[in-house]
Order: sequence, then structure tokens, then C-alpha cells
Amino acid sequence: MKRIRLDGWYAVPKARPRVTAHGTFMPPGYMDWKQETSNLLRRAHAAPPLEGLLDVRVWISSTKKPRGDIDNLLGAVLDAGNGVVWVDDRKIGSASCSWVTPGEIFAEGLMVEVKEWTPQG
Repeated sequence: MKRIRLDGWYAVPKARPRVTAHGTFMPPGYMDWKQETSNLLRRAHAAPPLEGLLDVRVWISSTKKPRGDIDNLLGAVLDAGNGVVWVDDRKIGSASCSWVTPGEIFAEGLMVEVKEWTPQG
């Protein structure tokens, strides 16, 4: 099992693509967050990306409930981990996301736990 803590880092919801007459793009603010989060994950996970089916758990610790739905928060973290912690989030067999207040599990920030996924039953 691998645990990655990003103390003091915040979660943002996964953005929807913007469509214009000039093409489709992701909002720049979201892309900046995703790139910085990928960089932080890369520093914390100094190993090749994990392969195979994985079980990923994400904890968001914040004094205020983050804006956005929890599935969009999880999606953003999974996208940031692509090619860094795991090869591709399409290979994740199980994922969960929880919001906790600081001090319950750890200080304010994000924690990502990754382990091999084995189906039950």
C-alpha cells in the first residue's frame, strides 16, 4: 500500500471542457491546478507509475467543505495522478473519496492511498 500526503494542498472539482468556435479546451485555472498537483504527486511518489488494477482512496481534509460534488473532486485527483502514481485511471478497479475535518485523520490537505485491487466475492 502506498500513502501520499499533500499537506496544505486543496482539492478543486474537475472542470468541464469549454467549447468555442476555435475549439475545445479545459479552463486554464483547472489545468494549472492539475499540473501543480501532478508535480506534487510526482515528488511524493518517486517511483514508476503503478500498473494493474488498483484501489484508490482519497481523503480531503478541510475546515470548509470543498466546493463541487465529491465525484468531481475525486475525478480531478484521479486525473492529476495519471502517468504519475498510476499509469491510467481507466485501470482503477475501485475508488472512493471522503471529506474529513482536519485532525480526524491528518492535517488540512489531501491524502491518496493506493493499493492493488482484488474483487471481493
